[in-house]
Amino acid sequence: MKKTVLILLAALFLGCGGPNIPKWYQNPPKDTALSFLDIGEGYSNQNAINSALNSIASRIYVNLSSTYVINKGIYNNKTYNDIYREIKAQVPHIDFSGYKILKSQKIGDKYYVLVKVDKNKLINNLKIKISQALNVTFSDNPAQKVVDAYKTLHTLKKIKLYVLILNSLNQDVSEYLNKITALEKKARYIIKNVSFVIKADKFKQINQALFSRYLNITPNAKNVILIKTDLQKEKLFNNYVIVVNAYIKFNKKYIIKTLGKSDISYEFAKANAKINYQKKLSSLLKEIFSQN
Repeated sequence: MKKTVLILLAALFLGCGGPNIPKWYQNPPKDTALSFLDIGEGYSNQNAINSALNSIASRIYVNLSSTYVINKGIYNNKTYNDIYREIKAQVPHIDFSGYKILKSQKIGDKYYVLVKVDKNKLINNLKIKISQALNVTFSDNPAQKVVDAYKTLHTLKKIKLYVLILNSLNQDVSEYLNKITALEKKARYIIKNVSFVIKADKFKQINQALFSRYLNITPNAKNVILIKTDLQKEKLFNNYVIVVNAYIKFNKKYIIKTLGKSDISYEFAKANAKINYQKKLSSLLKEIFSQN
């Protein structure tokens, strides 16, 4: 009995000493037909706002992805394999520009806010972003046309998410989906059917292999990718050094500068230069074709 009394007194003491959370925060209003409403808290006003907006975003659309996980181990000298499904919820970033702070209060170190998002404004903003992204033109220049095709595919991945959000807001998205399908088809056709030939004076196999990841490379193509590479020998202290300057002409001009060094010979230095050139070219092509 004595122990129970002490616990009750301690709980009462802690309750009195805690922050006096606003009543509007304890009993927040519900969404309306025209607005999303939610509360948030944080150690800065912006963190509190972000918390409220993230909560609204999670109610609008949550992307569920699942993977099967194999858990292996040993228990009581017996090996076991457990297979279970791991589900991850990803809340997308939604542009809530135009939100309103209905209430804001700082108590102690914490900020408390009540935020309102206008549904019609949100829908209109999403429609504008989608329409702008779907307004695609492809260059007449063959190299730039392929680059445009890759960037279009990359952009459409993001736009599909906006369309799904619109759909979750009970909007008709059939027209957007048809345009996305048509653009994807056109972009893939360009990538597959516009062909190129590589003319390189050095590192031919490397250039061929890396460009072939993205382009249709054929020996008799009219469109030329021109690569000129200068190799210079230098001696730095006890190291043999090969300096590489590669000039690439594709949709525009690019320069790759790198080097390889060795304490054995120029041949080993050149081998290292090849490796470094391959890494640099691979990184450049990812950037050009928006594969990030």
